[in-house]
Amino acid sequence: MEDFKNLVIFEMANNHQGSLDHALNIIDVYSKIVKDNNINAAIKLQFRNISTFISKIQLKEKTNKHIDRFLDTELTQKQFSIICKKIKDSGMKLIITPFDEVSVDNALKQNVDIIKIASCSADDWPLIEKIAKTKKSVIASTGGQDIKAIDKIQRFLEHREINFALMHCVSLYPALPKEANVGFIKRLKSRYPNTIIGYSGHEAPSDLMTIVCAIGCGAVLFERHIGLPTNQITLNKYSMDPEETKKWIDVIKNAQSICMGETDKNMTKTELTSIQELARGTFCKINIKKGQKINDKDVYFAFPLENQQLSSGKFLAGIIAEKDYLKDDAITQKVETKQANIIREHVHSYKGMFEEASIAVGKYESMELSHHYGLENLAETGVILITIINDIYCKKLVGLLKGQKHPTHRHYKKDETFHVLQGKVIVVRNDVKHILNKGDKIDIRAGDWHSFESKEGAIFEEVSTTSIVGDSEYKDIKINNLDPYERKSQIYKW
Repeated sequence: MEDFKNLVIFEMANNHQGSLDHALNIIDVYSKIVKDNNINAAIKLQFRNISTFISKIQLKEKTNKHIDRFLDTELTQKQFSIICKKIKDSGMKLIITPFDEVSVDNALKQNVDIIKIASCSADDWPLIEKIAKTKKSVIASTGGQDIKAIDKIQRFLEHREINFALMHCVSLYPALPKEANVGFIKRLKSRYPNTIIGYSGHEAPSDLMTIVCAIGCGAVLFERHIGLPTNQITLNKYSMDPEETKKWIDVIKNAQSICMGETDKNMTKTELTSIQELARGTFCKINIKKGQKINDKDVYFAFPLENQQLSSGKFLAGIIAEKDYLKDDAITQKVETKQANIIREHVHSYKGMFEEASIAVGKYESMELSHHYGLENLAETGVILITIINDIYCKKLVGLLKGQKHPTHRHYKKDETFHVLQGKVIVVRNDVKHILNKGDKIDIRAGDWHSFESKEGAIFEEVSTTSIVGDSEYKDIKINNLDPYERKSQIYKW
């Protein structure tokens, strides 16, 4: 399967000017750029079988503004064969945009790697059907297509099980920055989460901000028109020369290094030290005896935070002094986290996970944390259960934080189905492991031993018969011996 991610596409289009030698020179120059920058790259060609692509009337009258350009830059299939071989021998991928059915067959003869569907062909269904039957990887451009049209081609390629990517573009030549509409990339990524989304730019070569914004919006596949100017050849206003291309590639690399970092917050030791150096510590306003309760009125907060000192943010009124303190001494003891704070922190994490997944909880009957081995171990073993309705049928939303596991258990009466809404869930049912991705489901019958966990965090629906208190049996007898209310905490505010 073709890997589209971080693929850089150089669109030669008609910039070969109908000259085989000039096309080969372009490949030589851009091959060196690719090697020098160590990038995954392709050169894209356009195929038209002129004798059948252009109507017989227009071949005679030539009133359409594009026809002279097509005719003046026409290459033979023999010449294209030399060009295609040169591209592949240079270590780049070969992408071809066919504009008619004969050209699809000609692309296959060249052992094309990827077939591109041009924006103007996005609703040319006879052509798209022909392309789909090749089972080649496909990139579909979306210039001039509204969301309904994009839905149609995306679903078509998805249902045909084609390996494909979508390319956001604006079919203006050149496109002004304000016309690039790159914010739409975010909608494409949200609407088609399993589809690679790229950006095909038609802006002026001097405009390097648009590609930065496209990357910031999530584009991971990039395309630009390129060419090689000479004394006789002048490039159009949206094609890049080699020097402009190098700058464009540099910008892509820099933007990716900034935008494409880890999704987890990465805090370096240097950053944490810097923050720590600016923090305030907790100091005694009065002399305090060992065993004395320390209240708000007994302390003040001042900069800087000293070594081993209790920070202002960690101080809790009512802690017991572990030693004698004199006035203005730094308080240097640890504070045990209250159970309420542990619960609150986990609820915040669950709520953030639901909101990040755009899953609205709405009104609910009950909400509880299950902590089978105590609140102190909730990060490893536990779950949040949100009961939406519990009648003759029951629906719950179940949340697992990153690395959380729910222990092996079974129900005496309840049948249930898990349907994954977000993330990946590993379910072990009767000693058989099942890996469920978003959209997958599994049935759990009364009496089935089952456990579930998530490595990266997940949310799933549990749809079941009536949920009954005391209907669960755990394999671990320690959990069975707990009163249900010992291993559960009710949540009253989401």
